[in-house]
Amino acid sequence: MDEDDLEVQGPWGCHPEWGDAPPDAGDLDDLASLAYPSAQLPDGYADRLRVFVDDVVVEWVETAIRSAALAKKIDRARVWSETSDVFVAPNAPLTDSERFAWRVRVFTTELAVQLNMSETAAAKRIAESRMLVHELPRTLEALRLGLISYSHAQIIIDQAGTLPEEARAGFEDVVLEVAYRMPAGRFRHAAVKARERLHPDSIKERAKKAAAERRFVLEPVLDGMAWLHQYLPVTDAQAIFRRVTGIATSMQYPGEARTLTQLRSDVAAALLMDGIPENELMDGAYRHAGRKHKKGKTGTRAVVPDWGIRPTVFVTVPVFTLMGQSDEPGQLEGYGPIDPDTARGLAAKAPWFTRILTNPETGIVLSFGKDRYRPPKDLRDWLTLRDGTCRYPGCGRPASETDIDHTRDAQFGGPTDESNLSNLCRPHHLLKHLTAWKLTQKTGSILEWTSPTTRPSSSPF
Repeated sequence: MDEDDLEVQGPWGCHPEWGDAPPDAGDLDDLASLAYPSAQLPDGYADRLRVFVDDVVVEWVETAIRSAALAKKIDRARVWSETSDVFVAPNAPLTDSERFAWRVRVFTTELAVQLNMSETAAAKRIAESRMLVHELPRTLEALRLGLISYSHAQIIIDQAGTLPEEARAGFEDVVLEVAYRMPAGRFRHAAVKARERLHPDSIKERAKKAAAERRFVLEPVLDGMAWLHQYLPVTDAQAIFRRVTGIATSMQYPGEARTLTQLRSDVAAALLMDGIPENELMDGAYRHAGRKHKKGKTGTRAVVPDWGIRPTVFVTVPVFTLMGQSDEPGQLEGYGPIDPDTARGLAAKAPWFTRILTNPETGIVLSFGKDRYRPPKDLRDWLTLRDGTCRYPGCGRPASETDIDHTRDAQFGGPTDESNLSNLCRPHHLLKHLTAWKLTQKTGSILEWTSPTTRPSSSPF
């Protein structure tokens, strides 16, 4: 390829904010002078670049040093939080171990809200800090000296955490010697190998423990898509993958437009949703799903046989979208906007759809006064649609999987209406009742949470 064929996408191909052409020498001097006195900068290109790179290295090392200091401070706060249960309801019927667990939970939620991170991320950082300070002192010291990055430290923590306590010191000694001279990506492989070599338990025992952690997880992403993750024994995973691949491969007949990757996804979805027998998949019921369309039209949206489950989640569809007069997206509970065709298809299979369409002010009774504790189904449905998720700050659990909580307890005169009700997942529902976290509901159904250290955090829709 000739140089004339190359298209530069900005100055030097990487800084569009500087314009369409590389800056001249005077512009470079102006840029450098913003951060460096002219006396500190050499004239040559290579020498000046060396100064800039050295500054990056210094910041990188200082970041590692700061992360070591942060770990110590997090662990200091953790230790202090565990010394008293003043923030746990004194009359709550809890065992000593349960009260301790709630002390830990109070600190985790406090830190998560103050740092604007999820409770899972906060709990992970707390656990990492505890292990660095109390079980991996050499790793903490290497971090404090800037000899390794926090990414290296996390790899050591993750692998050491799977070892018995008595094996961790030996593991740390071995892997630190490698961490000093190896990038984090390659270091992870070295650390895994060292863990396998030094683990005192047999692989059979470890496999049994690992299998107890098996799980199935949904991860919504953009553009109407999501990932499904399954953690399971490798033999089962291999068998599933090979079965799906075998069915998908058998469907690659002439004229099939889908790739093998797409066919695998379609086959797996069909088996999971509908339990389609393998012979029916291979005999053609799904074989032509990528080519057959309604009313003989061609296009990208396939007609999949309507066998199996129906949706049991809420989908809100604007009335004109339903009528085909608008392309305004629908809203899928626990996810967000979905394309209008998908919304219309789900709505056709949802027995509760008329309630979702109904105007809340005319079709659903939103207030039942103080005499009735349990909200009726119409009100529960409306609250599920209104809130979408648990109303604790940062919690994304779908409202359909939560409890409906009276913000002001019914026993103290709190009404059973939308202005005093909200969806809270069970852990955050218990957090409200068993700890010093306080909750008030303001005009417009805005929830204000106040942490045990009296710092407020609002939870709008």
